[in-house]
This record gives sequence, C-alpha cells and structure tokens, in this order.
Amino acid sequence: EGGGGEAEAAGGCRYLETPPMSSYYPGSGGADAAASGQRARAPNGYAFIRGPEVQGGDRSRHFFRCPEADLAFRRRWPRLRALILEHSPDLMGLQELDFDKETSHASRIFKDLEKAGYTGACVKKKFRACDGVALLWRRGRFQALGEPSIWRLSKSSCHVALGQRLQLDNSVEILVVTTHLKAGLNEASEVERKLQAEELLRRIQAFNLPTLVLADMNCSPEPLLGDNAAILE
Repeated sequence: EGGGGEAEAAGGCRYLETPPMSSYYPGSGGADAAASGQRARAPNGYAFIRGPEVQGGDRSRHFFRCPEADLAFRRRWPRLRALILEHSPDLMGLQELDFDKETSHASRIFKDLEKAGYTGACVKKKFRACDGVALLWRRGRFQALGEPSIWRLSKSSCHVALGQRLQLDNSVEILVVTTHLKAGLNEASEVERKLQAEELLRRIQAFNLPTLVLADMNCSPEPLLGDNAAILE
C-alpha cells in the first residue's frame, strides 16, 4: 500500500503501478499532518488531494494538502513522465485523463510518450464528464490486433472501459483493459460499482483470452457501511 513500483504480467512484460493520487493515502501520515496543521508531503513530488469536504456548509469546494500551484500540469507532467521513463513499462493504463476543452492534456501526453516508443488509444467518458481513460503499449513488444473496444458499464452512468487485443512479441495474444469505476463511499455507489464490475467481467469473458486489467476501481481500503449501518459485503 506504500508507493509505486513495477510488476510483471504473462510473458515477462512489465506494467507500472503508480502511487494513488487522491484521498487518504495509507502510511503517508497525511491525515495526521492535516489534523495537526502541518503540510503533508507526497513522495516524488506528487500531490495528495482531499475533497470535497464540508467546511462552513460548502460542499462544492475542494481542499488540497499542498500548494495549488503544485497541481499545475506543467509542474506535474515532467515528473510523471520521468517516473514512467525510469521504470520503462511495456503497458500503461491511465485514468482521469483530462479531456476538458480548456485543460485537455491528452494530446501532449500521447505526443511525449509516442516519442519514447509508445502508442495507444483513449476514450472520453460519456455525457458531460471531462475525463477518460487510455491504454499505451510499447511498439517494440506489442502489436494491436483490430480496433479497440469501448464498453458502457451501465446505462445510468458515464463510466466506460477500453479494451484492446494485443500480440506480445509476435506470439502470445492477450486482452488489455483499462477503466475507472464510480467513486463514492456510500451504499448506492458500492451497488453501482458492483454492477459495473459484473458488466466488465462479462465483457472480458466473451474474449476468452489472458487478460490484464489496469484500472481505478475506487475500492475503499476500509469496510463500507450501508444505510442500515451494516458492513456491505
């Protein structure tokens, strides 16, 4: 639960596990620092984000555990890019990729990573959501087989999954999937996540291929209580 690192999938290909970017990060000391009025510092220049929280009755505001300037794309992306290139993953799954008209960074991220030997695909969430997900793979190890698949995970939400069949080292065919499930620490959100996960599993099983899922599941590290105060299973 600490920081990021490398992991290996079938065929010896590497993918990158990066530190979580939001909420309370286990072992970071962030919650204690916030309670004591101290500024929490994240590893490798990352910023811990907390919010929305109720303060003075305003639920619309977000509060940060670092100077807001530290969240600027021009500051964070060079650090993220350096981390990616240092670990040199063969596969990457990105979530919360910004597609907002005024602050879209997807084209810059893809341009920089294509120079480093990657290619991939991305898709925006449905409706008015301003973010999406992306898959990138190293051109020297993977070849795309067909067009990417885009799956709606439920009729009532904006969430989607992006799947791509890839051939590893001109031999093994695999399916790689990225998605971002619904957030929320309440019973309704947990029910929706369960439905989304079931639909994701159904879609994956239809391919009958070895599958790697790179996703933000928004799963709480702590048990969630339902409306009747019982622990949700």
